[in-house]
Formats: sequence, structure tokens, C-alpha cells
Amino acid sequence: MPVDASNVDFWWHTHPNTTINGVTLGGSDPSKADYTGQANMVNRGYKGNTFVIGVRNGTVTFFNAKGTLITVKYSDFKRMGGK
Repeated sequence: MPVDASNVDFWWHTHPNTTINGVTLGGSDPSKADYTGQANMVNRGYKGNTFVIGVRNGTVTFFNAKGTLITVKYSDFKRMGGK
């Protein structure tokens, strides 16, 4: 995590399609740790919203410190980005 995040344009990561201790992961719902990371980035100067890609369910969720903003299909996300 950068010390100065004021020049960071995008902050994102993936939730991989995996199973741990019988729990299947890979959705795009932000975790408690995701919200903590977002808060840390904002405290370091980040001004954008974060997103997480859910590999298992093929969705992308945009969020900020207040909660989820929008969830879209990964195919739509790619199209929004221009391919």
C-alpha cells in the first residue's frame, strides 16, 4: 500500500474462485478487510472508489467507505473500459 495515494487512479483486486475450509469464495462482495483497505487508502490521499472483481460469479462491485455503489457483470465492465 503506497504511503502517498494521492496520485493513484484505480484501487482494485480480485476475489479468486477457490474453496477454503469448505467455503467457496470468488464473489465480488467487499469484505471487512476490503473496507479497511479503502479507508486506509483514503487516509493516504486516494480520492476514487475501489472495485473488486469476483472471479467465480463474474461480477465487479464498486464501493467506498460508505458501502457498495454498484455491481455489474464482468462482461459489461470490460465493455465500459473500451474492451
